[in-house]
Amino acid sequence: MDRFGNPIDPAAGFARGAFLASPTEDAMRMRHGLDVIRQRALDHGAGSIGIFTGNRRDLLLREGDLALAEEWIGPALYTPALDAAIRAHLDAPPDAASFVFNRGSAALVASMLALAPQGRVISVVPEGSRSHPSLRRGAMLAGAAFEEIGGVAELLATLAGKPASLLVVTTVTSSLARLADADIANAIVLGHGAGIPVLLDDAYGARIRTVLHGGASGFALGADLVVTNADKAGLPGPRAGIMAGNARMMAGITATASLIGMEARAPISLGVLRGLEAWSPAELLHEAAQGLALADALTGRLGAVVQRTDLGPLISPEDVLTIACARAGIDTPPIVPVEATALLGMLLMERHGMLTTNIAGQPGSHPALRLKPAGPALERCGGVEAVAAAVDRELDAVAGLLGAPAEICGMLLGRER
Repeated sequence: MDRFGNPIDPAAGFARGAFLASPTEDAMRMRHGLDVIRQRALDHGAGSIGIFTGNRRDLLLREGDLALAEEWIGPALYTPALDAAIRAHLDAPPDAASFVFNRGSAALVASMLALAPQGRVISVVPEGSRSHPSLRRGAMLAGAAFEEIGGVAELLATLAGKPASLLVVTTVTSSLARLADADIANAIVLGHGAGIPVLLDDAYGARIRTVLHGGASGFALGADLVVTNADKAGLPGPRAGIMAGNARMMAGITATASLIGMEARAPISLGVLRGLEAWSPAELLHEAAQGLALADALTGRLGAVVQRTDLGPLISPEDVLTIACARAGIDTPPIVPVEATALLGMLLMERHGMLTTNIAGQPGSHPALRLKPAGPALERCGGVEAVAAAVDRELDAVAGLLGAPAEICGMLLGRER
């Protein structure tokens, strides 16, 4: 149960409500979010929208790249440079193979399909966290058992049970909870001691751990396979999954991905190369500094409910709904926390041009309010104090909507109940 007595959906990790009752309604919410974003862009211009998801998702193709983006000859010409750029970014050994997937999730799912069919996948995450939803779903598609462990203290006992096929270690979660390098290294040693391959889900961690915390690369820690995202933690995009690792394992993974359409096509792969070429640690350091300044400003308004992460403030969905209930003067809300943060996301987009995962995230995305300013997000939305004030103001608006279920439905899904 959550704080309000709602049963938590074990697949999603949060409670479902009357409006966002399933992944289907989540998809409808995302589709309606596009309508809200489009209207904002039409009314005020695309330059009025700031990205607070932490994902820039730019496509930095150059003049003259169109010829390379065709599907036959182009990849043959740019792939050597792409392979070298991926190995350099991930600090992979010279004999490592690399590949670009259409999403980071695709790399994880393909890995389980290739390495753990009908087997057992063990997922290690920071204590109190959850694996990315694609891990659980990928294991299901592979017909594999799935076990999740918070921290590494119980890993040895878990490995000593039924034989395992693959160990996945999430170094930094989407909420930016982080495993220490010593714990990551210990998990890798234990996995190898049990004779199984170790994959690091380093989507954020490949840069947050190394640039912001002085940590070691995944390969320096001993991982067999490392995947990161092309559009997170300072990388400019486009959206894609970047993977490198043991050549024999990668051969099976990439073959599986290609068979079921998970590979990135030539224009995206070329965009990944340009993004890697443009990568600078200074960009991540700048985004982190902006995020921390925003966390300070929001804490000044809302107090201890604001959690500080490496890239900006986070407020749990239960705290968002608690604040709204307090401001509305009610004890029993008609919505669940994920619906409260989705409402807040719609209002922030429509009225202030603030694009968050609460409006644009995929079905099943973590429902917390996470403000990770990317690129010129703060400048476009008026600066740190203006953004903090907008969140405070729209929490009042959410409170005012708690007595209007028909209006809530329209705001979340674009239709009446």
